[in-house]
Amino acid sequence: QLITQMPDSLDLKENKAYLDIPLQFNYPYFLVGLGILAAIVLIVYLVFGEKIRKQWQLRRLHKDHKHFREQFSQSMARLQQSPDKHLSEEALVVWKRYMERLEQAPYTKMTTKEIIKLPTEQALLDDLKAIDRSIYGHHLNGELIGHFAHLEQHTHQRYEQRYRDIKHGRSNS
Repeated sequence: QLITQMPDSLDLKENKAYLDIPLQFNYPYFLVGLGILAAIVLIVYLVFGEKIRKQWQLRRLHKDHKHFREQFSQSMARLQQSPDKHLSEEALVVWKRYMERLEQAPYTKMTTKEIIKLPTEQALLDDLKAIDRSIYGHHLNGELIGHFAHLEQHTHQRYEQRYRDIKHGRSNS
C-alpha cells in the first residue's frame, strides 16, 4: 500500500560482510533425545545387565591371572638364578596379593599360621611351611622352587574354579 508504483528493475545493494547470527540451542529436542537414550540404556541394562556384568568379571579375572603369572614367573626366574630369602619373600608376596584378589580374603595381612586355619589342602599348607622355613629359618634348598611351583598350581586350580563359578552364576561378587 505504501508503494504506489512498482519499478521495472530493482536496484539491490550488495553486502558480502559476515554477519554472525547467534545459534539457538533446541533444548526440547535435546531433552527428548536424552530421554530416548536413557530408555535404551535402561532396556539394555535390564535385558543384558547380568550377562555384561558376568563377562566383565570374567575378563577382569582372566587379566588379573595373566598379570599374576607374568609377575610370578619373573620372581621364580630371579629366585632360580640366585636363591635368596628376599626373593623368596617377594615371590610369596606376589602370590598372597593375587590370592587376596582371587579369594577375597586378606592373605597379605595373614601369617602362614592364619592361612592354615582357612579351609585349604594339606599340600598347600606344607608348601607354605617350607617356604616360611626358607625365609625365616635361612634354610634355602633346591626344593624351594618346587614348593613355589605347587603354589602356582594351586593358584591356577583356584582360578579355574572361580572362573567356572562366575561363568555358571555361583558368584557373590
